[in-house]
This record gives sequence, C-alpha cells and structure tokens, in this order.
Amino acid sequence: MSACLQYQMDIARQAVSFMADHGIAPTPENFELWTLYLAGVDEGLGVAVQQHLNSGGLLDGAFSETLFGQFVGHRDAVRVATEAESTASKTLNRIKELLSKATLDHREYAVSLGRGAQKLERSGEVKRIRAAIFDLIQANQKIERRSAHLEHELLDTLSRIAGLNTDLERLKAETRIDTLSGLANRKRFDETLAHLASKADGCQRRRLTVVMADIDHFKTFNDTWGHQVGDQVIRFVASILRADAGPDYVVCRYGGEEFAIIIPNASSGEPGLYAETVRRKVCAKRLTRRSTKEKLGAVTISLGIASHRKGESVQALVARADANLYRSKRDGRNQVTF
Repeated sequence: MSACLQYQMDIARQAVSFMADHGIAPTPENFELWTLYLAGVDEGLGVAVQQHLNSGGLLDGAFSETLFGQFVGHRDAVRVATEAESTASKTLNRIKELLSKATLDHREYAVSLGRGAQKLERSGEVKRIRAAIFDLIQANQKIERRSAHLEHELLDTLSRIAGLNTDLERLKAETRIDTLSGLANRKRFDETLAHLASKADGCQRRRLTVVMADIDHFKTFNDTWGHQVGDQVIRFVASILRADAGPDYVVCRYGGEEFAIIIPNASSGEPGLYAETVRRKVCAKRLTRRSTKEKLGAVTISLGIASHRKGESVQALVARADANLYRSKRDGRNQVTF
C-alpha cells in the first residue's frame, strides 16, 4: 500500500472516530467536512473551528452544517469555474487557429489570382486565356468552400461560448454570494434559515436569532453622490457586519441597502451586543469619496432583532425582526430594537 493511500485511510478513520466522539451524524457531508479539517489543508476551516471552541461552542451537527456551507459547499462551484476557465481557453485558442487558417487561405487565394493575372498578361492565345480563367474560377470556388466551412466552425464556436456564459451566470447564482458586498445572498439566507429553523428546539438559553440591519438615508447618498458612492457605502457596512460576526454567523445582503444576519445558537444578550457593536463602529467612521477625497460624512444603520419561538414559521421570525428594524427607523434611526 502506498504511503499516500495509507495516509488517506488514516485520516478517514480519524474522521469517523471524531464524529462518533462528538455525536455528529456520519453523513457524507459531515465526513467530507471533518476529513478536510483533520487533514489540515484548509487554514480558514481550522481557524473557524478554534474560534468556535474558544467561545465555548460545541462541535455538533448544527455547527457542522454551518461549516459545510462556508468551507465545503463552495468547492463544487470552484471546480465548475475551473472547468469553465479551461473550456474558455480552449475555445479561444480554437478561434485563433481558425482565423490563422483563414488568413493563410486568403493569402493562397491572392497568390492564385496573381498568377492568373500574369498568365493573362503574357498570353495572346485564346486557349491559354481560357485555361487561366478556368484556374481563377477554381481558386474562387475553393476559397468560397473554405470560407463557408470557416463560418460554420466559427458559429459553432460562438455558440459554445454563449453556452459557457450561461453556465457561468448559473454558477454565480449557485455560489450564493452577493457580488457587490461579498456576503451571502438572499437565496443563501432563505435556505440556511429554513434549515436551522426546522431543527430549532425553542431552548430559552441558546436560540436561533435573526438580526436585520438597514442603512439610514441610503437614498440620499445615491441621489447626492451617485451609485458608485452608494456601492462604496454598502461594501463598508458589509465589512463591519462581517468583521464582528462570530464564526457560525451567516451574514447576508438581504436586498438593496438591507442586511440580515443569522445567529444559529445565540446566547442571551449575544445578538444585542453584536448589533450595538456594529452600530457604533459604523457611525464612528467618516467616509471619504475615493475618487475626489471629498468628505461624505457619517453613515448610520438601524437594526432589529428577533429570536425564534417554538413552532414559529421562518416568515414570522423574519417579519418580527423586520418590524423591530422599522421601529428603530421610526424612533429616530441609528439604534437597535429587540
């Protein structure tokens, strides 16, 4: 048995033992996750696990599912993207070959025409003139056939490129990442929350919690400074929300200037502390327009928090968090409401 195979078998055995020790179901997803962790090939995964343990968290099924979404679920997308990149490279090289061939064909055609013209200039005999004209006709027919073939191959290649573009667009959506903010997108939020809510037990000490956040007076930024500055503000707020999030938080761009944060196993006071921390950090910063260095002033956010109640639907949970958010707006903005 090779050393590589022996190592892989050892890691697999360790993963099975590890899951048994922590009461984690030996599903294919969990096996893949903890094999990756024990192999030590993903530094980010190792850091996330250590931070979770340092904060007193448990290595259980719920945490495994969160980690899988963050560190393993995206790998299929990476693989597809790599394959797409390879296909695109091969396709473009094929186009280059076709165009190079077309250039050579047209050069040969030009040479044939030149020879025919010389024959006509030197010949005074009808027989030779007819032969020269026949050669020209054949050369013309040949280039027409080659051009038709080239056109067909180029159309086929362009069709492949169009299909590849469609695949990449689908891939972008399937990665569940919002491209502007770099956060999880609305689809990821909906799927994760529904999954976690189905397993929530209504424990009063640690509960599934949703924090909704919205940038105050965002329309004013867009109307005054333009959409590029608006995008800058969204990225800034997203960076604060992500930086202060715990390792098992799922931070999402909910839509427009609104964000949503899922805290799977929130202890009492944890969501409020997080919300107040990010609120203070956002309003303490004074933004500057990158292109002109103009001062944009302070940005503030309003937040609303709701924790899952036993038997409550996902829609009701989000609606309560959203209602608390709009209470913050109504009561003066730049505040947190429970």
